[in-house]
Amino acid sequence: MTWAKKIFSRTFFAKDVWPRRKSVFKHRYFIGSVFVAMAVSLLAPHMPAVAEGPNVTFGQVATANLAFGALSFGVSSAGALTVLTLPSDRLLAAMMLNSVDGEPVRVVKGIEGFEFKQSGQDISGTLPIPKQSIYADLLFTLLYSASIQILLALVSVILLFTLGGTEITADQPSLSQSAGLGAISGLSFYVLLQLTAVIRALSNIGRNRERFAQEELSSM
Repeated sequence: MTWAKKIFSRTFFAKDVWPRRKSVFKHRYFIGSVFVAMAVSLLAPHMPAVAEGPNVTFGQVATANLAFGALSFGVSSAGALTVLTLPSDRLLAAMMLNSVDGEPVRVVKGIEGFEFKQSGQDISGTLPIPKQSIYADLLFTLLYSASIQILLALVSVILLFTLGGTEITADQPSLSQSAGLGAISGLSFYVLLQLTAVIRALSNIGRNRERFAQEELSSM
């Protein structure tokens, strides 16, 4: 099992997700999605409005989720590429030297380059390097969202081949049907929430880029 442990230690989950497990699995997005999965799997087949509706199969739902996952993955991938190709300027330096819980570090443009200040003091000689910078958190948000979207695609493909022709509103759903319905519902909801987080992150990059550019223009 040594080789398996070595391979696992190099995965995105081991290197990035597990160190952030508290912020990921205790986040309202994750908890809310778990509740949605449980509620849908237990209650949806017994709701009259759903049970008397059109005959929707797991295959149709899985196909729709594959399209949604592909769209979301494209947004997350484009966002990650944007972050990875940010120019080496004041904004990037500020993102790499600041963290969510740490004391703010200001990056100002000096005569010979950047100057770094913390609590009004020049710290250019002893820069604090955070363990999880804002830049690392931002990149993690985008890559984690992309990985969840890949997971949605895998679950959709599994449902497509195992329960593709089965109606999701069966009068007496089996355990596999209830589990499948809950899994696809909760995961789809989680992907949607993660997509909103990606859009918000990209919006923050744009606003910060504009603010830093305005500061530099005003100082000219």
